[in-house]
Amino acid sequence: MKRKLLLTAAIIISSVVMLNAQCTPGNYTMPGIYPDSAQNLPTCYVNYPYDAVITAVIPTDTVYLGYQIAIDSIGVDSILGFPTGFSYATNSPTNYWHGGVTGCAAITGTATHAQIGTYNLRVSLTAHAGGLLAVPEKMLFYKIVIKDSVAGIADYNNNNFVLFQNSPNPFATTTNIQFSSKQPDAFQFTVYDVIGNIVYNKAINATAGLNNFDFSSGSLSSGMYFYKLSNTKDSYTRRMIVANK
Repeated sequence: MKRKLLLTAAIIISSVVMLNAQCTPGNYTMPGIYPDSAQNLPTCYVNYPYDAVITAVIPTDTVYLGYQIAIDSIGVDSILGFPTGFSYATNSPTNYWHGGVTGCAAITGTATHAQIGTYNLRVSLTAHAGGLLAVPEKMLFYKIVIKDSVAGIADYNNNNFVLFQNSPNPFATTTNIQFSSKQPDAFQFTVYDVIGNIVYNKAINATAGLNNFDFSSGSLSSGMYFYKLSNTKDSYTRRMIVANK
């Protein structure tokens, strides 16, 4: 019975870790929320898996009523307004992060033609400070814009680059990754496992227009991974699955 209880506990803990390991924070150091209201979330295209990451760099202290007090934690209580089938997961089991910590939330889903439109999100937060204060906050500037897949071609002229889903996916040995760049640019291609460890990293010099390259699973074991393509201004993250190895 004891072994059975331990096994059940291990499964529950593993499930929580998997649920809350769906994102890797962006490389930011200044306290704040990224992307901000000006940049907002990336466009979602019909039938393409959507992966958007919000990064929060939690400050260590703040000024409240003229007093400087320590930040105990800041966390996400809820995110409402998603299209049907979309959800979020953070890299914290409690959805809260202590002061001085960098956290993230991944928004995922796959849109249908019937969902084309704009969805305004309502993010509810609570900041705990000074051991006593609990201050609720709301962020209302995030939105998910869903467009038809063919609209992505037109959007190339408005974005620095667009990253597409790898194909095939799942794959056993090799998959092709395509992206379109507005101009010749230097990119970094990074692959992460589900707990955020970097398992592959490569510099890519892209030409203007459509670029593609093959990625080999190499020594990676079967499972889910995340790949990110970034330049000095933007980054996109997608999921891929290595199977049948």
